[in-house]
Amino acid sequence: MPSTHCTSQHPGHSIQHQTLFSAVVLICDIRLGTLLASELGITTSNDERQLMAIPLLGIAANWVTLRLFRNHSSLIVDSWLFLCGDLIVTSIIIAVLPASFSGGLHLSLAYLLASSVLIGLVNQTLWTSVWSASVILSLALLKFHHAELSTVVTAAMVVGIFASTLLGNRLNRKFTEIGRLSIEVASVRAEERALAERLTIARDLHDSLAKSVHGIRMLAETLESSLSAENHPDAPLSHALFESADEASREARLVLDGLRSGGDEDIIGALIEEATRWGARTGLSVSVNCDGSNTPLPGSTEAMWQLQRILGEVLTNIEKHAHATSVDLSIFHDDNCFSLDVRDDGIGLSKDFKDLHREGHYGLAGLKERSETLNGTFTIDSPSELTAGTRVRLRVPTASLHTTANKEKSI
Repeated sequence: MPSTHCTSQHPGHSIQHQTLFSAVVLICDIRLGTLLASELGITTSNDERQLMAIPLLGIAANWVTLRLFRNHSSLIVDSWLFLCGDLIVTSIIIAVLPASFSGGLHLSLAYLLASSVLIGLVNQTLWTSVWSASVILSLALLKFHHAELSTVVTAAMVVGIFASTLLGNRLNRKFTEIGRLSIEVASVRAEERALAERLTIARDLHDSLAKSVHGIRMLAETLESSLSAENHPDAPLSHALFESADEASREARLVLDGLRSGGDEDIIGALIEEATRWGARTGLSVSVNCDGSNTPLPGSTEAMWQLQRILGEVLTNIEKHAHATSVDLSIFHDDNCFSLDVRDDGIGLSKDFKDLHREGHYGLAGLKERSETLNGTFTIDSPSELTAGTRVRLRVPTASLHTTANKEKSI
C-alpha cells in the first residue's frame, strides 16, 4: 500500500500566501499586457520578425513566475536566482523594445516599473536594492543609446524604480501582518470552539456520570456509618469502599472543573484551594507558604489539571499511608521555574528508596509521568535525609505552564 505524506499549513500562512499570490498575479498581468502590446507593435511596425522573440521571452518568464509561485513559492520569495533571472529578462526588454517600434519606449518603461513593484513584493530590502541599482544602470545605458529619452524622464524613472520597490516592500509587510492577524483570529476561534466542546462534555458528564458517582458516594457513606455503628465485621471494608467512592467523586469534580475552565487559569489559587479542601475533609493541618509568590500565576488548563492531579495524588498518599498530623505546602515561581514542595510529619518511607521507585509505591510511576508531561522533574527525599516525614519536590519550567501539551490527559 503506498504511503502518503500529509503536511498541514497554518491558516494564517495560507491566507498570506493567497493574498501575496493575488498581488503577484496582478503585477504579472500588467507585465503581460505590456508584452502583448509590444508583440502587436513589432508585428505591425517592424519587418524584423526576430524581434518578436523578446516579448515572447518576457511572456514565458511571467508564466514560469506564476507557476513557481503557485507550487513552489520558496523559489521566488527572497530568492537571488529569481532576482537574477528577472533582472536579465527586464534588462533585455528595456534594451531592445524602445528601438523596435513606435511606443516601445513607453511600454518598456511601464514593464520596468511593474517589475520593480514585483521585486519589492517578493524580496527583502537588500535584494531589492541590488535589483534597483542594476536596473538603473540598464536605464542609464538606455539613455545613452536613445537620445529621445530626456534627462527629466530618466530622473523620474529612477525615482519611480525606487518608489515602486518600496511600494512592493510595504505591500509585503502588510500581507505579513494580515497573515499574523489571521493566525491570531484562527487561534481565538479554535479556543472558542474547544471551550464550547468542553462545556458540552462537562454538562453531559454532570448530568450523567458525576451524579451517579456522587450517588454511589452517598450510599457508601451511609453504609459505612451503619456498619460502623453496629461494629459489623465488614465495617473496614465499607470504609475502604467509601474512600474509593469519595476519591472517585473528587476526581470527577476535578474533571468537570477542568472542562468548564477556559483560557489561562490561576495555578497557585487552584493548588491552594485543592490543599485547603483536602485539609478540611481529612481534618489534618495544612499550611501554605508561597515565598512571596502569592500573586496569581496564569497557566493553561492542561497545566493546571496536571498540577492538581499531582498534588491530589500526593495528598491522598499522605492520608492513606503517612499517618501524618500536618502538611506543609511550599509554592514558588519565577520567570524560569515553578516549584511545588509538599512535606508531612508522618512516619516517612519505611523501605529502601530505590525499591519504592521500582515498585511504583505511592503512585510514583503516575506522578513521574504527569510531571514529564509538563517537562518537569519529580523527586521524593529518602528517609535518611529527613528526621521525620517525607518531602515531595516538583520542578517545572515556567514556560511549560503556558503551553498546552499535545498529549492526552491520563485519568
